Amino acid sequence: MIPLRLALVVSLVAAHLAGAADAGGARPNILLIVADDLGYGDLGCYGATKVKTPNIDRLAGAGVRLTDAHAPAAVCQPSRYAILSGTYFRRAQRKGLQTLYFHEGQVTLPALLKSAGYRTAALGKWHLGFGRGAEPDYNGELKPGPLEIGFDSFFGCPRTHNEPPFVFVENHRVVGLDPADPIHIVPAADTKEGYGHGISTGAAKAHAARPKDRIDLILADKAVQFIAHPGSTPFFLYLAFLAPHVPIAPAPEFQDTSQAGRYGDFIQQLDTCVGRVLDALQASEAAGNTLVIFTSDNGAVLHRDALEAGHRANGSLLGQKTDAWEGGHRVPFIARWPGHIPAGTQSDQLLGLTDLMTTIAAAANVPLPAGTAPDSLNQLPVLREPRHAPGVRHEMLAQGTGGYALRQENWLFLPKQGSGGMTVQMPPGLQWGQPYAKLGLVNGDVDERGKIRSEAAAQQLYDLAVDPGQSTNLAGREPQRTEALAARLEALLAETRTAPRAAPANPATMTPSVRAPRRPGEQFILINLSAADREPVIARIAREFKSSPGNPVRVGIGRIFSYFGRGRDRLEEELRKFLDLGVKYDLPVLVALDGEYWWEDRPDLWNWWQPERPGYNPANRENVEWTSWDSADALKIAWLNWGQQLRVLPPPNLMSPRYRGACHEQMRELVPIVTHWWKRLPPEKKNLFVGLKVGWESSIGVNKFYYPDGNALLDRPAADDPRTGIKATEIPARGVVQIGYAALKTSGLRTSGSITEEDLVEVVRRHVTDLSSVAAQLGVPRERLFTHVAGWKDDELLYDAAVNEFSSPGWSFYRHARNPSADTGVQRALARSDAPGWAAVEWLHQGPNTTEAWRSSLERTLAEPGCRFLCIFNWKNIATKPAALDAIRGVVTH
Repeated sequence: MIPLRLALVVSLVAAHLAGAADAGGARPNILLIVADDLGYGDLGCYGATKVKTPNIDRLAGAGVRLTDAHAPAAVCQPSRYAILSGTYFRRAQRKGLQTLYFHEGQVTLPALLKSAGYRTAALGKWHLGFGRGAEPDYNGELKPGPLEIGFDSFFGCPRTHNEPPFVFVENHRVVGLDPADPIHIVPAADTKEGYGHGISTGAAKAHAARPKDRIDLILADKAVQFIAHPGSTPFFLYLAFLAPHVPIAPAPEFQDTSQAGRYGDFIQQLDTCVGRVLDALQASEAAGNTLVIFTSDNGAVLHRDALEAGHRANGSLLGQKTDAWEGGHRVPFIARWPGHIPAGTQSDQLLGLTDLMTTIAAAANVPLPAGTAPDSLNQLPVLREPRHAPGVRHEMLAQGTGGYALRQENWLFLPKQGSGGMTVQMPPGLQWGQPYAKLGLVNGDVDERGKIRSEAAAQQLYDLAVDPGQSTNLAGREPQRTEALAARLEALLAETRTAPRAAPANPATMTPSVRAPRRPGEQFILINLSAADREPVIARIAREFKSSPGNPVRVGIGRIFSYFGRGRDRLEEELRKFLDLGVKYDLPVLVALDGEYWWEDRPDLWNWWQPERPGYNPANRENVEWTSWDSADALKIAWLNWGQQLRVLPPPNLMSPRYRGACHEQMRELVPIVTHWWKRLPPEKKNLFVGLKVGWESSIGVNKFYYPDGNALLDRPAADDPRTGIKATEIPARGVVQIGYAALKTSGLRTSGSITEEDLVEVVRRHVTDLSSVAAQLGVPRERLFTHVAGWKDDELLYDAAVNEFSSPGWSFYRHARNPSADTGVQRALARSDAPGWAAVEWLHQGPNTTEAWRSSLERTLAEPGCRFLCIFNWKNIATKPAALDAIRGVVTH
């Protein structure tokens, strides 16, 4: 019988799965093997020479080996929780030290797969608690536990094998327990025996059933039995071995078999256990369709015998278990899936073990319910195309026992000195394992005694691309980057203290919520400038529109920086100059970053058909939009519909990993310039930074479209181009053909059939959310970060795409500039937003050209609750209109 709580979760997930197409054929079996404290350098396929691991090496040879995979923590429990929930440990809602980590109603990986028809089993180390109230009673029923979070069966150790009780548990009870001889737990404070965690006494038969030197051998036998009895449905086996965690206890037949002491012997025993399981799989009917993943829960402890033998358990990485340094959390990661993952390959893309839930769900073709696995990303494309797939993850948290590290691209940031664990701890105390001086580690901030040097920076920053061993702290040389990463880490830690809000997959299905209170304060009328508007224009704006004392409305300036349309050095120079001119003339500024249009400087992203031009690569057709579901029909030319036709290069595939990665790269160079400038402003000048805008009028298949024979027009004069105006009644096609095939297929939203308005809205939502997320990572707070979406038809679904958890929404206002309350699409989206405000990020009065009409439109827009600013598009449109200029002066002076 399924427990009630699990039954509720399974029924909810099953409802979510109803009707989901199993496009990939038979679902694969999943075998997930997790070692305990196995280091990055502990395997032959990762460079070990003193330890032999032929079976795991064979697994790597038949699949892909990752070189930049990380546990989310440098100790086991947070990592195991993350593996089974796709969630950082900071979000866990457990009630006690040994109670169940997973909260009621939480969708876990086994529950998700069980709901899709999988047989699920857990073998080995659990260490994720039992019960929800009091600490578990090992003489009674141990529930809720593994079975209540989705496993059909469990056999293994309740905790690590150096923590009491030293027994096996099967399902809900201790194996071999005699009621007449109960277990007694003696806490560490009351005994000097054990391994520092206390001991368990009594229960002689139960203790005898779990010999410490044969635990993994017993688990391997159990796994072989499970695999040898296939059912009618696919299986998910979570196999958590206990080696090489302390106590180091290889069985007699494995002692003295390695060249790295007992530690090496224990790893070779682990390899044998893995080999037995793989052999059983190979002999079964499941061999051809099983995804096997092998990894570790954190980095290795650097043991004396292995070190003295010349074995580096974490390779050349700095640190060990417990540390936020790389050695604490970079782990081996191998995946094999015949016919789906190429054999003998390697990937250096960043992966976190939090990603396992979403990745496995994708492999099993099981959709995730909204709000599930909030910290998990789908890495299946990386595993399936390791040679060519772009990175999916660009940042992650790594938890040491003494603090967090933030990984962002190739950079690793620690907010304080030391290892973030027990190797070089802050404050000082008992060292973990060996003293730093005996570990052979090199870090410029730490002297040979393991003490922090007096001249060491207060924070740490390492460029892992050139310094994977973290020998040189660059915090003092990179102050802007250090500052931005510090702000991002602080924001992430604040965000992950609680469980995330569930977000529907499609904003069109969102139900209205109570609008959050909008913050009062200054408002701004911003005038957008073009690249041709030089300092004299800015000086004129400053002279003409001075606010009266006490007036909450100020005039400022905005500018769009098209980061694919100029050389980076020139763009950075222009951005800095724009910001400095804002300070010079005391004008608030809005910076708009545009990565959608005019990307002529990046032919490497789109040129797939012109060998004579730079960047030619036939694979680039994946980065641009298509005219069908086949990338062979990539667009060469498309149009933008702004009431007139502008001929452009191919529009990007907004979901292309390469295109998105290029956007991220540009933003990571430009946004820190803005945030560093802002943070250097004195307190009385902070409001000169109005905000950062992303996604400039983002749309797909709405403002961007193609003609059926448009590609043929590329080599003909622009005068021959067809013309059509906006037809708001023909959303989304407007009389031409919408684009979106590439984005929909790449994102997995749709691979056939007709494109719908809902599909296109979801692409836009994901695109602007992605851009907003990157800007937020770089330190832009939500009240100063704005999206830009445009719709033309009243109540159009596209308006909802502007709303996300990282930014404040923004829209274009033209037809409704005179009365924003009448814009039903905006009003509906605002009702669903909990952002502190919103903005008319592109605004222009359309109507009578009189001072009264202009002023009425300005005042009505600013009077809308929560409006932070309106940005007039643009100076050229108002510079020769005295009525517009007089209206602006009237608003800011009265």
